[in-house]
Amino acid sequence: MDSSNLYFIGEGDEPYWQFKINSSKLLFKKIDSLREESFECEFYYDKQSGFNLMFKSLDNKAFGLIRRVDYKLESDKSCSLGLSDNYLVYETFITINGKMYEGCASIDKN
Repeated sequence: MDSSNLYFIGEGDEPYWQFKINSSKLLFKKIDSLREESFECEFYYDKQSGFNLMFKSLDNKAFGLIRRVDYKLESDKSCSLGLSDNYLVYETFITINGKMYEGCASIDKN
């Protein structure tokens, strides 16, 4: 992801949270927290099943999955939380310090 300056951004609710992840680091923030947590991560790609990106922090406090849910770019099949009008083709599951968060993600560029 770094060679193209690409990264994933994602969000979820209950409570509202956001993340940004590049090829080496996960930044995670809950809206009710003033601090952003940072984790150095290892990544695993599975291209045989479409696209899955799995990651795990080096300290084992964070891990997750980013999975493509819309292969034909049809808006009715996109991941939607109703939090924004962004078209999101990835769903994400992240566990931070034993708590699981589920949301949607997209790719962005620096």
